[in-house]
Amino acid sequence: MKRLTLIILALAAICSFTGTDAAAQAKFTTRKEKLSDLMYKTTKVVLTGNELLDESFKEEVIRRWRITPYEFCTFDEFNTLKGSADYYFLLIVQAQFRKETEPGLSMMTLIKGGSAPKPDSPLNDFYEVISLPLCSSTMSSGREVVFMSAFIDLVQEMATAAVDHGSRGESTLKVHSLKKSGDMTVLISEDDLSEEASAFKGKDLGTAVRIVPEDEADEAFSRGDGNTAVSYVIAPFDPQKGSVCYRLLIGASDHRLYLFEKHKISKKTPEGFQSGDIGKIVSAVR
Repeated sequence: MKRLTLIILALAAICSFTGTDAAAQAKFTTRKEKLSDLMYKTTKVVLTGNELLDESFKEEVIRRWRITPYEFCTFDEFNTLKGSADYYFLLIVQAQFRKETEPGLSMMTLIKGGSAPKPDSPLNDFYEVISLPLCSSTMSSGREVVFMSAFIDLVQEMATAAVDHGSRGESTLKVHSLKKSGDMTVLISEDDLSEEASAFKGKDLGTAVRIVPEDEADEAFSRGDGNTAVSYVIAPFDPQKGSVCYRLLIGASDHRLYLFEKHKISKKTPEGFQSGDIGKIVSAVR
């Protein structure tokens, strides 16, 4: 009987160990859990070294950043600190899409410090909270400075959605309906039209949609005109196979997204707003 008891106890110990081991293997951390400390930790805002871009980046963070404590740092300081779990990092980085041979766009990206296998791991190995296209990585138009205030607000909206709901990628973006937005005026920069859609220049599109010179569109956005959405196209300066174009409509006063769509750039669909986009926008605000 004593021997039988010992065998049973031994089997119980094996079963207990196996069950615990299986539970440990089955346990995983959800995205919400991984990001649960974001609002309490300091966000290091990494300056690019580009004087004009950094001036706007820094100014709008000071004016608008509200979801976490923040501090500014240089890229060299980022390389020293990125292995620390005490920080999150907001950066403007070059992004290379699949099939591209070199980066075509710059993205505004928020990553979790200390989340890579090694402190000196490449940026791609760090846990990404959100990433938002900002401008061409080379020869940008400078409009990213005009729209910087909106991008700081959108990044915070995206990060909050990631923390609250575990959302990832473009699902963190809330796109509002033009149809449900009342008396909305849409200003589309002439320079944001694809070659095919440039036929709409000078056409009467109704009182709510106007195709205007880029300066006029940007001035309306900078003034914060009410009930006005302004176009912004983000595409590589020299598109190649695999390059992507983003077409946005952003509220001048509320910084809401009223359009956020992308397409692969090709001879058939070059960068810029397409004719179909214009038709949909006109129909939405009638």
